[in-house]
Amino acid sequence: PDQPDGLDVLLDGLLVGRVRPDALVRTGDQLRMLKMNGKVPATLEIAVVPLLNKGQFPGLFLFSTPSRMMRSVLNLAAQREELIGTFEQVYLNIAVTPEEAHPKLTTHLELSMDSILSVVAGLTPFSDFMYQCQLC
Repeated sequence: PDQPDGLDVLLDGLLVGRVRPDALVRTGDQLRMLKMNGKVPATLEIAVVPLLNKGQFPGLFLFSTPSRMMRSVLNLAAQREELIGTFEQVYLNIAVTPEEAHPKLTTHLELSMDSILSVVAGLTPFSDFMYQCQLC
């Protein structure tokens, strides 16, 4: 889709600005580093939805409200744990093991191999011995 005025930047569902399509990813990366350095809240969810011909509505989506599901992963650029939310994780390149990480592509690493299972699946009795759905 053509976005002549830029892509929307939303904070908790409110339009707070626009960003040029060529600056979208860089802006998201800069915000993420501010988050890793403690300049913005550690619980801020930063979802960069890229501009594609067929895909979700593109833009920069920021969420700061309480009661959101978040989980910890290792941010490879900062080499520190980062809390990520359910919407942004779809647009991050998260490796399960260091061996499957690709330089300049993989952004995050799971803290353990079973971290990809949902919290609910982890609470299910005997979940170590059977597959559990991520969306449970």
